[in-house]
Amino acid sequence: MKVMHGSDNDLCVIKAVLNLSFLNFVDTARLDLEISKHQNIRGLAILLKDYLHTHMPKDYQVSEWRVRPIPPSMLEYARRDSMVLPFVATKLLGLIAQ
Repeated sequence: MKVMHGSDNDLCVIKAVLNLSFLNFVDTARLDLEISKHQNIRGLAILLKDYLHTHMPKDYQVSEWRVRPIPPSMLEYARRDSMVLPFVATKLLGLIAQ
């Protein structure tokens, strides 16, 4: 399974540049919209707080990600984000199944 959060723009770029589409794909932001009935997509940090009762700093959320090489602190931030996504997705899919 592929898991992303707020992937609308990412999917458009992947499709346009690489002509790829995904199977077995979950967007945690979209799942949260279905569950919470909020009008707007909520950030990953909010989902972590609401569903997993944990805090994650979002220091690099609006950083310039085109810079190369990517600084180690930004890589660590991205790693942490990607590590929690499967846990958030599992929780949300469980809630939808209820």
